[in-house]
Amino acid sequence: MEVNNHIRITEKGIEASLEVYIFANDGCEIAYSPALDIFGYGKTVKEAKDSFSIVIKDFFESCIRRKTLDEYLLSKHWTRKKEESLFVSPQVIAMAKSNDKFRNILSAPQFTKRTIPYKHSLSYC
Repeated sequence: MEVNNHIRITEKGIEASLEVYIFANDGCEIAYSPALDIFGYGKTVKEAKDSFSIVIKDFFESCIRRKTLDEYLLSKHWTRKKEESLFVSPQVIAMAKSNDKFRNILSAPQFTKRTIPYKHSLSYC
């Protein structure tokens, strides 16, 4: 069973579970979330994951500050569930059809897929 990427907005902050693909490209390790179309990179897998953690934190904080998270997620074909605070991304097949970059990653001979939980308290002012 395929796990959905999901983001829940709570009173305390954002909780997310994202599938992140780790792969090598031109001597760099890349950590890429096709559901959000963001990435981190470094010389090692650890550096790529650390970079991704910084990027995802900055991404969410920027979206909350500018009040654009809903708009961004909907533009990436996420759906809002009945419970208004929960968003779910499209399935991998749908993302690959609409994202050439991701389709190329999936066809690469080796990559690692990891689900990275993300929890962070953010102010909503």
